[in-house]
Parts: sequence; structure tokens; C-alpha cells
Amino acid sequence: MLCHPKETRPLSILEYAKIQQFPTNWIFQGSLSEVYKQIGNAVPVGLGYTLGQMLVSVMKNEHNIKTKRSRGTSTHLNCFKIGSAI
Repeated sequence: MLCHPKETRPLSILEYAKIQQFPTNWIFQGSLSEVYKQIGNAVPVGLGYTLGQMLVSVMKNEHNIKTKRSRGTSTHLNCFKIGSAI
């Protein structure tokens, strides 16, 4: 559970909603626990927008997907060496 950084209390509904990028005038319906659940299950607006842009570019075949391989590389091997030394 997230807690307030300076006070001994959980974050309020408004604070959680702001983290999830809800508009300040958004009205939630339901009990307190249901509202916390709605906010917790929400996808932040920025993430949804970016995902939507990516899906549109894939549908239009305008995408360029780049991947970075880390398994089997020197980075992965160094992690393995560090892990076995412990």
C-alpha cells in the first residue's frame, strides 16, 4: 500500500486519482473500497494514449519495432557470475 511521504496516513482517493492521471473533476461511484479498487485497476491516461498510438501505427503498418537481446549476452553472463559468487 502506498503511503503519504511526509505524514503517517494512506494516500487519499484524490491523491491516488492524480497518480493515475484522472481529471480533477472526475466523479467516482460506489463505496470507499470500490472507489479505491476502480482507481487501482485503472490504466493511466498517458499509458493508454501511448498504447493506442502504437496500435494505430501497427494497424497502418507504420511501425518499427526494435528489441534488445540481453539473455546470452555479456550483461547476462556477468549477472550469472555475480549471482553464483554470492
